[in-house]
Amino acid sequence: MNKDEIIDIILVTIILGFCFSFRNWSGNIVFYKDVAGITNLLITCLVVLIAVLIHEASHYFVAKKYFAEVKTKTWKAFLVLALLSTFITNGYFVFAAVWSIAIIKSPLFSIGEKRTFLGPRKRAKIALIGPLINFALGIIGFLFFVKTGSFFAKKLVEVNLYLAVFNLFPFFRFIYLTFNIPMLRDNKYKQNYWQKYVHKMLSGFKSTRNPPEGHVTFNEGEMVFFGSRPYWFFFFPLILTSSIMIFLTSKIFISLLIGLLIASMSWLIEHYFVEIHVKPET
Repeated sequence: MNKDEIIDIILVTIILGFCFSFRNWSGNIVFYKDVAGITNLLITCLVVLIAVLIHEASHYFVAKKYFAEVKTKTWKAFLVLALLSTFITNGYFVFAAVWSIAIIKSPLFSIGEKRTFLGPRKRAKIALIGPLINFALGIIGFLFFVKTGSFFAKKLVEVNLYLAVFNLFPFFRFIYLTFNIPMLRDNKYKQNYWQKYVHKMLSGFKSTRNPPEGHVTFNEGEMVFFGSRPYWFFFFPLILTSSIMIFLTSKIFISLLIGLLIASMSWLIEHYFVEIHVKPET
């Protein structure tokens, strides 16, 4: 982890910590006298730090398994969007997809395999492990919250489930580049942002070379969706549905059961209508 990544993690910790603790202040006008609010902020920042570090460590270890290296990039515009979403909704909604990952080094060969590069499915696995770890931490946090009712456990649930869902959404950059938002422009692409973005998205996974400096960085949802549709069509509905049900019902078993049902249906529909019936062009 280099200096820039450390600074980014500190920024993410402070800003998301503030956003997720926005509704946990007592309302004292003099904020530094609000001991409970400051305590809640510090606890939330600790939870965010734990969630982010474990998330990034999981990417690192899976990438290492495939002889690759990953690097994180925090989008400053998304940090601003996280703050805006928090203020506009009074803390009820936090935009939590504030960073992305890049595979900066990939092998020219894989031991014991015919493939001579890091293929789309392996890239999808590297990207998918982070949100899955956050989802697992959210479930563990919920079990602790049921037993203890602690604020730490409550935030462990909220932060990790938000991160899991937002990091698997695959079209953030597509949406922003389509609407031509200046803060998200890549200096390399001065015209036809979305067309070049889609072209790079669809072709980038086939490259055997390491990405050039300043390349378009994919978020994790994009890497999973374009790297392995079956993975995305199962795990995104599972995490999204289960998380919503947990927040609405506070029943872990029912929430996971409904999530698995929706995920299985989604996977079967995708498998039947896309994987079987859609033939690749020759």
